[in-house]
Amino acid sequence: MAGAVGLVQAKWDAAWRRPANMMYFGVLLVGFIGVIIARLEPQGMSGALFATAFAMALVPVIALVIGAPAFANGVVAVFALHAFFAMLFVGSALLFRKAGRKQPPAVAGLVGWTEILSPHFIWPPR
Repeated sequence: MAGAVGLVQAKWDAAWRRPANMMYFGVLLVGFIGVIIARLEPQGMSGALFATAFAMALVPVIALVIGAPAFANGVVAVFALHAFFAMLFVGSALLFRKAGRKQPPAVAGLVGWTEILSPHFIWPPR
């Protein structure tokens, strides 16, 4: 996301000299706070990434409302690029959500790798 700084205001100056570009640090802050609250649990991380995606999608909207001097690549291009970055966060959130689901119990009779590697493994089963 560091490469995205400069999309809202065209000058490649230090970010603190361009107030509209400071919103990207807010997006990172939303993500970091979400990770701390989630304690790296999959369901919580999913929520943190959805919040980060929402914050990323809000950056060009806020910049347009506050009247940022100029969008570097045009309004449509900036919104499309932010939507792309937001969708990356959404994709990650969906993967975390899937990882956090309870897995169904293993089917009886199937042998897993842990049993095969056990020193007490007997084949064929009796």
